[in-house]
Amino acid sequence: MKVAIAGAGAMGCRFGAMLAEAGVQVTLIDQWQEHIQTINQSGLRVENEQGTRNYHIPALFPEQATGRFDLVIVFTKAMQMANFLHKIIPIIDEPTTLLCLSNGFGNEETLRQFVSADQILIGVTLWSSELLGPGQIKATGEGRIDFQAVSSDFAPVKLTTVLNLLNEAGLQASLVKNVHESIWRKAGFNSVINPLSALLNCNVAEFGQLNYGT
Repeated sequence: MKVAIAGAGAMGCRFGAMLAEAGVQVTLIDQWQEHIQTINQSGLRVENEQGTRNYHIPALFPEQATGRFDLVIVFTKAMQMANFLHKIIPIIDEPTTLLCLSNGFGNEETLRQFVSADQILIGVTLWSSELLGPGQIKATGEGRIDFQAVSSDFAPVKLTTVLNLLNEAGLQASLVKNVHESIWRKAGFNSVINPLSALLNCNVAEFGQLNYGT
């Protein structure tokens, strides 16, 4: 499959790197000029427990996106999503699947403004990533993805194809019957952990290592 990452921040870049590692044809799309330029010039630098590696993945501004993509994984902020999708409409056609893994509520309604319900997958991910600077992320720890089709008319073959694609990249994806439960759980987790991490000036993994973090 040909995959685009719409919103190539910390999480989008981690997913892009893992998919590229599995041999998937990936394109990163983002609006941060220095980030895009650095990735195109030097590659995407990923730090993890095994060391550091550069991934040479094409990166574009939304206005530059052309061609056809089988899957668009949406990682934009909820408040930026409609504007971003409007800019990349040229790469979204009837066979294109949109998989939204952005945090927040109302994302499904936003996606429905651009495509029919039988093209939408909604999910949540517990993978984590840290943006260190333009073209550089720190990707430690493991996670998973819970997702489901918005419509019962979503093609079963496509659903299986997306599931297999994600799992072949090691993203530990599962189809669930009520993804909104997972989304609410993630929202609750974020609402507790994010303020504490900000106050203590640490990321989620570092917070979990604190004696009083448990």
